[in-house]
Amino acid sequence: MMEINKKGKDSYLQKKSEYHCDVCNKNYKHELSFKKHCLSHTEKKPFVCEVCTRSFRAERYLKKHHTIHTNVKQYQCEVCERRFADKFSLNQHNRVHTGERPYKCEVCDKRFRDLSSLYKHNRIHTGERPFICDICNRGFRQTSNLKEHYRIHTGKKQQHFCDICKKNFSRVSALNRHLLIHVGEKPYSCMVCNKQYSRKDNLDKHLVIHTGERPYACEICYKKFNHPCTVKKHSLTHVLKIHTCETCNKTFKKVSDYEKHCLSHSEVQIKPEKEAS
Repeated sequence: MMEINKKGKDSYLQKKSEYHCDVCNKNYKHELSFKKHCLSHTEKKPFVCEVCTRSFRAERYLKKHHTIHTNVKQYQCEVCERRFADKFSLNQHNRVHTGERPYKCEVCDKRFRDLSSLYKHNRIHTGERPFICDICNRGFRQTSNLKEHYRIHTGKKQQHFCDICKKNFSRVSALNRHLLIHVGEKPYSCMVCNKQYSRKDNLDKHLVIHTGERPYACEICYKKFNHPCTVKKHSLTHVLKIHTCETCNKTFKKVSDYEKHCLSHSEVQIKPEKEAS
């Protein structure tokens, strides 16, 4: 067997990971993989759709996008019958129903359904902000946040329309959350009572019922409530006109209740006279 001396071994190991990313310190053995990775830190998207001119960083994303125009979705979910263009997307979707979250954060143990969500989450811990605004040099963890930021400089308001109800949204993430309403997906489940929600913020609001927490406070009287809708309803008591009875100083929010009460003072109650003994 051919032996590799120490110097040769060190040279071999160095060659194996000679492509180093200066942004996130990742190493790559192959130049092609390294170049593809570098695109993730820029806004360069060389692969352009000939139909709608939307651009992508990788060719596989462009191929996946093409199915939108061909409308070929041969993979169907057996639970909710939603259709997908490729098997990978179907497998990821199935985790909505199974509750499977195979990818775990090594720092905080939070789990995710897909690897891309884990990568995005990891940037919270590492502080990495690879997407840089070329105007003000501000960094962002996700491309969607960078695109949203660009509107500060351009003044443009991008709109994303729901194909089902035509409602429009300023962000793709908001549109995606909205689409869950139409497909009936409720991926967020309460671990206490198993009630399901289509949005995580609605689940968070629900959880305070079990914890007894009252995080929503009235800005006027500081009374606390467990739901934002309840505190809004309560706040109206401070801004609505209060009707006060001049006779007994009792207060009413509704005019009808106030008028009914006033009649109780106007009615003459005649007490029967006692018979002379």
